[in-house]
Amino acid sequence: MPTARWLVSFVIPLVGCAEPRTATSPTAPVAVPTVPAASAPSVTPRGRIARREELYLPMSSDAGLSAPAPDASTTEGRLPPETIRRVIRSAFPRFRKCYEVALAANPNARGGVSSRFVIGLDGVVELVYSEAMDASIPASMVDCISNVYLRVEFPPPLDGKVMVTYPIDFQNEK
Repeated sequence: MPTARWLVSFVIPLVGCAEPRTATSPTAPVAVPTVPAASAPSVTPRGRIARREELYLPMSSDAGLSAPAPDASTTEGRLPPETIRRVIRSAFPRFRKCYEVALAANPNARGGVSSRFVIGLDGVVELVYSEAMDASIPASMVDCISNVYLRVEFPPPLDGKVMVTYPIDFQNEK
């Protein structure tokens, strides 16, 4: 008879749940809000840069995370090396500012930062991985360097994305 008790204890709650609902007064119709048509997504590099800034997470060693290095197998495009150098050199004042901030915290900071980044089809840097080549370079400077690369715009490459490795050496001139 234990099976019968179990069956009764299972059926009674189900029957209780199946009670008909009491009638309630009808509610007034609710207006369905109209949603404006979505505008076309921005395809300008500036729009992509603004969205990237919202999503950027510094990948310093202090954060306990490591950024994946760009994968060479996904980049087959071409951009002349002199064009890459010219664009990066135009960003040197911003790289220098990163170094000056690091010097304010540590006057002995010096050494290189090597960055590997992917230039997208529209010339905007899509992914960057930077690492200090010297222990005196703080993680905040490495993050700053990565942020500068994310704001640099190159001419659109031919035939696909381009992966670049670019080391920069920082020396205190004082």
